[in-house]
Amino acid sequence: MAPSDLEPFSKMMVLMAEQYGKPMSPELIRFYFDGLAHLPIETVRAALNKHVRNTDTGQFMPKIADVIRACDGRTEDAAYAALVEVQRAFSAVGAWGSVQFADTIINAVINDMGGWPELCARDADEWAQFGAKDFMKRYRIYKERGDWNAPAYLPGYFERVNAGTHQGQPVMIGKTLKALT
Repeated sequence: MAPSDLEPFSKMMVLMAEQYGKPMSPELIRFYFDGLAHLPIETVRAALNKHVRNTDTGQFMPKIADVIRACDGRTEDAAYAALVEVQRAFSAVGAWGSVQFADTIINAVINDMGGWPELCARDADEWAQFGAKDFMKRYRIYKERGDWNAPAYLPGYFERVNAGTHQGQPVMIGKTLKALT
């Protein structure tokens, strides 16, 4: 949010607090504003509306984390979505091709798990029992920490065997990708 959003945000929060019968001081409004400042005001408005309609948690005044969760989902949800992308890439690209995931956390996790060819080479039963769970656990940790060191892309077996020789661009996987430099 921009500093100019403080006034409309304050009005939203006063209405929200009134709905729940809770006091809302200017200091508390500022605390919420600072905690949600990384989000656009329309995203916050949508998240607050989503929260009040949630039959599981909507009876309680939302905390900052509740609003962020309504915007971004839970880390478990993000980890599962990332796992689905990786598993699709196993069959679409395979160990020989280089890949670049739009979600750079995926690149970091796969790199930490040994690399793309190593992940592709895992036995299907081992992957189902241990690998997928390990991937999701690492993904959630990285997402929660917010700091990870990810390679721009993950070289496949062909590139490794041929001393870094590219066979075209890596296969792009995900919604939004930056061009390779």
